[in-house]
Amino acid sequence: MSQSHILLVDDDAGLAEAVQAVLESRGYQVTHHDDGEVALKAAEDGDFDLVLTDYRMPGMGGMQLLESLQESAPRLPVIMMTAFSTTDRAIEATKKGAFDYLIKPFEMPELLDLEQMITDESFRQDLFFRLNASVINLPPLRDRTDDIPALVNYFLAKYSREFQTETPSIHKDALACLSKQQ
Repeated sequence: MSQSHILLVDDDAGLAEAVQAVLESRGYQVTHHDDGEVALKAAEDGDFDLVLTDYRMPGMGGMQLLESLQESAPRLPVIMMTAFSTTDRAIEATKKGAFDYLIKPFEMPELLDLEQMITDESFRQDLFFRLNASVINLPPLRDRTDDIPALVNYFLAKYSREFQTETPSIHKDALACLSKQQ
């Protein structure tokens, strides 16, 4: 069975890096784009098994990408992610063909734990095996200290945007201290 290929579309570099690292550690091939138009071209030219896209991005957003993919690749499953969730957006995305809708921040098992959906017959079994999906058992952060710098940078950037401030840096000694916590 060939390696499953996921197209990750998100302009949040920190989150994209973390999601990509987890998926790749589980054996998935991940291609990341931070631009919806570039991702659409890649999806039309490439051989992807799943698209995981952010809702809100500069230029072509996730909803427009979803609509375009429904035209050019209607059988390609799309999972929409957003930190700005509303019920109306979730309903709109689902009506327009999104397979699922995840609210950031999300737990990694939410991302690809499809076994229950297969049992409920709400996800095609053939697609599940094509994706070669498995439960992602994410070890505690204390066992993944290499992830700490990416997570620190992600949260610094996230809250800087939220509070409309310049993204601060963290001193290497403080980062080392965080990495040693048990």
